[in-house]
Amino acid sequence: MSAFAADHGDEGLRLLIGKARSGIESLARRKRLVVALTLLIAVAVRLLAVAYANPEHIVLTWDLAGYDAAAQRLVAKGTYAYPLIVYDSPAVAGYWKMLDFDTFRAPAIDREGLALFMAAEPNAHVLPGYPAFLAAIYRVTGTGAKRLLAVAILQALLSAFTVVIVYRIASRVGEKTAMAAMVFSALYVPSVLIVSSILTETVYALLLCLLVLGALRMAERKTLLSAVLLGTVFGASLWVRPTVLPCALALLGVLAFTFHGQALRRFLLLALVALLTGAAVLSPWWVRNATLYGRWVPFATYASHPFLMGYYADHGLQTQALTLIAPPEKPRNDYELGMHWNRLAAGARREMLRLPVESVRLRAWRVVSSLVRPDGFDLQWNWQYALLVLAQVVTLCTFVFGLVSAVRVRELKVLAIASVPLAVVALQAAVIPLTRYYVPVAPLALIVVAYGLLRLFGLPDLVPEAELVSPRVDV
Repeated sequence: MSAFAADHGDEGLRLLIGKARSGIESLARRKRLVVALTLLIAVAVRLLAVAYANPEHIVLTWDLAGYDAAAQRLVAKGTYAYPLIVYDSPAVAGYWKMLDFDTFRAPAIDREGLALFMAAEPNAHVLPGYPAFLAAIYRVTGTGAKRLLAVAILQALLSAFTVVIVYRIASRVGEKTAMAAMVFSALYVPSVLIVSSILTETVYALLLCLLVLGALRMAERKTLLSAVLLGTVFGASLWVRPTVLPCALALLGVLAFTFHGQALRRFLLLALVALLTGAAVLSPWWVRNATLYGRWVPFATYASHPFLMGYYADHGLQTQALTLIAPPEKPRNDYELGMHWNRLAAGARREMLRLPVESVRLRAWRVVSSLVRPDGFDLQWNWQYALLVLAQVVTLCTFVFGLVSAVRVRELKVLAIASVPLAVVALQAAVIPLTRYYVPVAPLALIVVAYGLLRLFGLPDLVPEAELVSPRVDV
């Protein structure tokens, strides 16, 4: 009798396990279906945006024209330079021509200016990662009007792929958070609109998401390979925008609080390996600049901040580009080098030691106003744009709520993800706040928004796909 019961007990257990497996497989199939459907929607809306923008007929101005000219030069000559806009320098101002539009004026590079730029000396005004990306496309499509359409289509696909990476990151927090964040990022208007522009935002957004995913995987696996992969993504991001450095440091700093004891030492060692790997990836740029300038130029010779650019004592702030590490050209004599450091000292006094209340208030207002505007393209006000601004305000408020909630319950994975957008906000507050600079961190911010919404409505989340080591636990 007991043997009979045992046999039937085993059979019941097997049936229970079978049903559980079937349920898990069904859930996995539904999850894959939702991810695939969201990806298709993301691709569709971005391609529709490209068709509406009609990139082949866009007049390139400002940074768009600069990146395009740098890429064309890479294709034509194989050497790198960036046509920086310096109005007080005749040698550079000749590249650009002011165009009059209906509501504004903007500089562009015509054929004559492009020919002058092709004959100019190489420089290191801007990091060459994004121009190299464009040049790779131009080598296939040529430098005709079709090149802009090809760039827009490829960026649309990369932006849609970023949605999948967002899902992979958010699944570390929970499945409901991952699904919501994926849908939000698929439909986020600024990310959709910007794919048609010759700007770094789309590529940089993907790299930032890969950076966060790589850091979380390194925290989970704690292997040398995961650190090297993270460092490779970090180095690739540096080639596009050096602002990834404070983002990476903030991300790794928050993740370090997840560990204690031997596990913390292991994580810090892996973080050091990742940073050194990133430096190794960027090192060819250092060698090139040392050969060109005779000194170490870590990133670029152009900076937008008065403290880094310096001041002329008698002429106020100038647009000539200088950085703390190296002037853009070799000083011809000690006097020029002395002028450079004197300008930096004046910039330090004005920016760091003289911060009147009015200046702080104005800078804070600029940061807030750039955050609430959901684009960087100065769209005219109408009811559609007003709705976008309202949606952006709601998104920002929900981000803050999610951030506060994560702090209260010590949800370090959410705080680690949020550290990247917060680092960019801090960086923008210290430099020049531009709306489009927030677009690359929007996918990560939307994960915090999704987390905040679930907390706001009291919706329990499913068990995260991958758990980090619990705080204060030695492994």
